[in-house]
Amino acid sequence: MPDKVELITDPSLINEIYSFIRAQNLDYPNYDQWAKKCYDELLLNQKKAFGLIKKIDGKPVIVGNIIVQTHKSDPSVLELKNGRVDPLYRKKGWFKFIYREVEKYAIENGYKRIIADAHIDADDVIGAMKRSGFKIEAKENLYGSKSIEAVLVKDLNRNRIILLAAHDITSLLIKLGAILKKTVLFYHADGTSRDNAEILGSYRKNIIQKENNRVQMVLFEICSLEQDKSR
Repeated sequence: MPDKVELITDPSLINEIYSFIRAQNLDYPNYDQWAKKCYDELLLNQKKAFGLIKKIDGKPVIVGNIIVQTHKSDPSVLELKNGRVDPLYRKKGWFKFIYREVEKYAIENGYKRIIADAHIDADDVIGAMKRSGFKIEAKENLYGSKSIEAVLVKDLNRNRIILLAAHDITSLLIKLGAILKKTVLFYHADGTSRDNAEILGSYRKNIIQKENNRVQMVLFEICSLEQDKSR
């Protein structure tokens, strides 16, 4: 099982990213030239790489990645330029695990939209993107080959995502309240509220309990009341 996802800045791990993406050509024209240019731009910090890392014999090895860059004509848009998981770790949710860190980075850095593309017949990739909140905006021939690409987008400007981790729900509420500077109203899975407290907005949540049942992670999507009223 992979150990973690991180934003790759170490040159040795950038080398690992380069080797990883070169080994998995996704049938794009001039792919080797693109991979080399991507490597150079990663070293220059013009692109960024998020890597899924597994330690093998004590050495960190890349087994999944997403490459991103700021859109050249719209700095409020983050482009996903390349994403894949080693075949040994596919169909286990690891792509979504990497993407979660990318979206967190996008929100923290003020991006309003994320855009990506995939081969129109890549049902597994498109399905994973849709499950992460993307929608198909267009179908175009982007790379001068016979393949048609699905252009997928996700808008971030309506929601703010906060990922919190704590040993119990009370600690989570205290952390969230400190961020919002408000008392938090927690809703149980059945929709009933824990208490009658003031809240800044409306909350939807996905509670993930790890195997030991001690650490709980809650993903809150926060929409302001003003936005809700304007719908």
